[in-house]
Amino acid sequence: MTRLRLVVLAAVVLAPTLVPAAETPAEKKPGFLGRMFGRRAAAPVAKPAAPAATAPAAAPKKEKKVGGQKKPAPGAARAEKRPAGNPPRDAVARVQVFLDRQQFAPGKVDGAWSEFSRRAWDRWQRAQGLPPSDPFRNPPPALADQGEPYASYTVTDADAKEIGAIPGSMTEQSKQKAMPYTTLAEMMAERFHTSADFLRRINSGVDFGKLAPGTSFRAPNVAAFDLPALRADRKRATDEAIERRKAVAVQPGVSGPAPSASEPAPAGGPRYQLRVFEAEKFLEIYEAGKMVAAFPVTPGSATLPTPKGNWVVRSKVYFPEFRWDKAMLNTGKRSKEFHQIPPGPNNPVGVLWMGLSKDGIGLHGTNNPDTIGRAGSHGCVRLANWDAVRVAQFVEKGTKVTVE
Repeated sequence: MTRLRLVVLAAVVLAPTLVPAAETPAEKKPGFLGRMFGRRAAAPVAKPAAPAATAPAAAPKKEKKVGGQKKPAPGAARAEKRPAGNPPRDAVARVQVFLDRQQFAPGKVDGAWSEFSRRAWDRWQRAQGLPPSDPFRNPPPALADQGEPYASYTVTDADAKEIGAIPGSMTEQSKQKAMPYTTLAEMMAERFHTSADFLRRINSGVDFGKLAPGTSFRAPNVAAFDLPALRADRKRATDEAIERRKAVAVQPGVSGPAPSASEPAPAGGPRYQLRVFEAEKFLEIYEAGKMVAAFPVTPGSATLPTPKGNWVVRSKVYFPEFRWDKAMLNTGKRSKEFHQIPPGPNNPVGVLWMGLSKDGIGLHGTNNPDTIGRAGSHGCVRLANWDAVRVAQFVEKGTKVTVE
């Protein structure tokens, strides 16, 4: 009996053809004996083609690893098989650059199809009256005509002059003349609406820890946030406003200062309206009921939420100082213990403050664009510096802001 059992067992192990092929699909996992003896499934034997009406769909071929990397099966088209939610880096950057140029900002241009990118794409489509579509598989003509996602830039001497040191304590910061960029990598990331990490990834031969005038690299092909140019423009606008005030002061029968360049008096009321959606962390801009732009934001926190309701813009200040008051930040009430932080891109409210009719609340920039949409503010609406200055182009004194 023992010898007979061994013969039967050997027959089972060594004769897989005893089981009809039709009852053993190719994808079936090996049974207990197969696992114990380490046998691989035999290659399927070619069969005559079945009638079209009954032929099962061919199973997709799996990718093989060669030299530690995946090698597609012969004839496989990986680009077509890639899911829409995980498109190639440069394809994503191309769409993000397009949205950024259209002023439907995706946040950082970083080659990752994030929630902000999807929300920006959805808003751009709605603004254009287009049905929902996948920008990677069915791009509309406007996107299909988009040029290269990257452009070359060379660091200048003027860029290097924007770099300085920032002490750690608020007491020491308040003694400084400005809050500058601390590295050229930080400055270049903000200039091109991206991160230093993404710049490193698309510039394998560039050491961003050692950037210097004359260094060239690739960057997202967006309308650059040029801090020196913005500073020069604001100085020119201030000088013009001062000259207008002087002219008005000497005219007989005219009293009061002329409106400043930064706070023009709108004829017939403000042209645009702003809506902040706290849940989606997006700010939308409307003209005559039509959405014309949208930007990601960080609204207030659970402790200090951005007050909901209808407000209006009371002031717009470029390169503001910031009154750092711990009690104000934590409770919304001012104390006598505070520090006045000087202006600059690393000021806590960035390069721009737009105060609302609600005391202590405003739209403003930031010294940490990585936190946009990912952390709560102290009741205000925070934007990346490059987006804050673009929002300001739509804002006049009296512009309505609805927080929902």
